[in-house]
Amino acid sequence: MFLRWGMCGMFFCFCITWVQAQRALSNAHVPWVNGEVLIYDVKWGLVKAAEALFKAEDLGDRWKFSLNLKTVGLVDAFYPVNSRFVSITEKGYWRSMGYFEDRNENRRVRRTSSTVDYWKKVGVFLNQTTGEKRMFRFKHEILHDLGSVLYGTRLADWERAGKRRVCVYERGKIKNGWIYFEKRVVESVAGWPKQRLWCLYGEPEPDSDGKVRGNVRMWLTDDKRRIPLYARVKFRWGTFEIELKEAFPYGLVNYERNLGASQIKARATASATKRP
Repeated sequence: MFLRWGMCGMFFCFCITWVQAQRALSNAHVPWVNGEVLIYDVKWGLVKAAEALFKAEDLGDRWKFSLNLKTVGLVDAFYPVNSRFVSITEKGYWRSMGYFEDRNENRRVRRTSSTVDYWKKVGVFLNQTTGEKRMFRFKHEILHDLGSVLYGTRLADWERAGKRRVCVYERGKIKNGWIYFEKRVVESVAGWPKQRLWCLYGEPEPDSDGKVRGNVRMWLTDDKRRIPLYARVKFRWGTFEIELKEAFPYGLVNYERNLGASQIKARATASATKRP
């Protein structure tokens, strides 16, 4: 009896140690630092349409990834957008725990939240603006949102993996897709100096009519930071180009643009304090 309980105890300790080791391994090599800020120009054709600010914050056992998106110039005059998206991502299993949207588009406000319970395999979508609430069920052990997918691309060993299947949830619906490693290149993109880059390609699985709606191609630095320098996104509104102009605190500044680190710090601080 004592031997049996001893073996059970050893097995239990082994399981706990193994899980802790896996979590430590998955968290030990993130290529970004706490407080990292990446600022991008978003172009629609020849027009600069918006500015996007990404920030990563360490919450202990989770990461908080936030995106602030604001239109500029002519686009802001005709269709102003000032929205914020927040992802809460669990470190150990690298999966989304919650996704929150605070949209202000053309003076229409919409606030929504999505949370998932992996034990019960149930998610809850809540539209805080209208009061709508609905539940959705899933079978997956890992679900992603916008933030966990974007930062997850910087973690993968793409040359070895080749491709990854991702299951993304949004507004109570789950969409499946694939991300592929295309090639390693040495070239200049979006005004940045010539350097070694990874080129990735992603697309959703076909809809019921067999059509694939939208895709994205992304270029990341082939170094320890794996910073996305440039992306080209295609969907129903056309093609958008997303170009990095500053990466803080690494001191990376696009030489075709003139934006100082002090401005980056001020914007990052303002984005963190303006909204919860």
